[in-house]
Amino acid sequence: MESAGGDSLTDGRTAVLEPALENGEPRFDDRFEQRLVLELAEPQVGEPARDLEMADDVFDFVYDRFDGVTWYVQAVLNRLYGRRRDGLDQAAVEDVVRKLIGENSYDYRALVEALPEGSVRLLRAIAREGVATEVTSSAFVKRHGLKAPSSTSESLSRLVEKELVYKTDGGHIVYDRLFGEWLAS
Repeated sequence: MESAGGDSLTDGRTAVLEPALENGEPRFDDRFEQRLVLELAEPQVGEPARDLEMADDVFDFVYDRFDGVTWYVQAVLNRLYGRRRDGLDQAAVEDVVRKLIGENSYDYRALVEALPEGSVRLLRAIAREGVATEVTSSAFVKRHGLKAPSSTSESLSRLVEKELVYKTDGGHIVYDRLFGEWLAS
């Protein structure tokens, strides 16, 4: 298949989708159409994702929960595929996510123990908000029992530098969505 620019592509989606899967790591600047993500998940799931026979609302629940970030959608679909005989509903998704978080909880705990207390408090505040806006404002600091806007600003800079927090157009999020859920619980 030829793209408009003349580059040879094996699949019409390849040029658009490759960056989101680079090194198997999640990327937060790529949000694809839901059905395209489902098709993309097929090779990672091991069988055609369509064979999962999940209701659209279950797939939409997974997609929305992780804002369409392909890595997380694929990870959940992969686990769901192994459970397909048990039924695929939102409760199954919650169970899979709990297990994924549990598998990483030791690493999450070690990471938190290595951070200064102020950074941990700020991480938890951002995680509870999901997408935190005006993180250094007096209102945010007061709402989450943080010290002062200036120290919050310093902690935020360190967390962004360490790639634990990511700035989106909507605000700041915990970069690893599963870590964010672990922090919020």
